[in-house]
Amino acid sequence: MLSPNSTEVFLRVAVATGLEEAQDLAEAFGRSHPSDRLRLASFEARALLLEDSSQRDEVWRAAELSGSRMLAGAARARRAELASG
Repeated sequence: MLSPNSTEVFLRVAVATGLEEAQDLAEAFGRSHPSDRLRLASFEARALLLEDSSQRDEVWRAAELSGSRMLAGAARARRAELASG
């Protein structure tokens, strides 16, 4: 049986391939996966692929508005980093 940690790693690797299907899966996980930790990993993986800080900010803004307090807190921190850097 795979742990949530291995699922997180597989998701990050899949997103890193750049395949559209992997992006779609990550977006779906970010919207509705029951694990906030896995949802956060999906936003992190997608944001890492973007070179433009405004696009990364859009990803983190979506996380901030996701309805999860944990994601909102992490997203606010990431958006603050983008704004200061």
